[in-house]
Amino acid sequence: MHSEKMDRWSAMRVCALGMQMALLSLSTMVAGQSDVQIIFYERNDCSGSGNIYIGFDQEICLREGVYRGSIQVIGAGNCGRTRVFKNRNCTGTPTADFAGDMCYTMDNLAGTANSAYWYGSCSTPPKPVKPVCKRKPPVPSGVVFIPKTYNGSWILNGWENARLYSKLKNLSNAEKVDWLRSHGATFKPKTAGKTRML
Repeated sequence: MHSEKMDRWSAMRVCALGMQMALLSLSTMVAGQSDVQIIFYERNDCSGSGNIYIGFDQEICLREGVYRGSIQVIGAGNCGRTRVFKNRNCTGTPTADFAGDMCYTMDNLAGTANSAYWYGSCSTPPKPVKPVCKRKPPVPSGVVFIPKTYNGSWILNGWENARLYSKLKNLSNAEKVDWLRSHGATFKPKTAGKTRML
């Protein structure tokens, strides 16, 4: 009898431990997504210059002042989903809703999209959440330039540098790297694997 109680108690402890580990694993998947990057590019192939948003909380609507040709999501993980919209307020029917890291090109939408947000959802089918649209839209975290070679990206972090975007976009590709270097940009080599395109 005593042995039966012990076995039952041991089984309950193992079960509770397993549940704790599963919850910890799930929270880590979602918490680790605070480093999600969303980049709005002028070009339609996730290259060239663009505004980068890093570390924004999920459900925050990121809005650009003008329409963009492509949007890239980096670091979303398996449970991170992104919704893209034609309007500036993340409202109406999304033009795309996808999971994980992706380059979303607006070729099939006549190049029109300028707002997006990400959210965590491990369920199937996903359960979309309502975005949070702040009166004053979030300021980009910096500017980015990806050469046509796709060997990596030049990133100039800092919200104050986001104001320099208009200068960067008017330079030739050959001038952009020198300009970024002179302003303290860092080069991040491309990681292995091909960017998924949608």
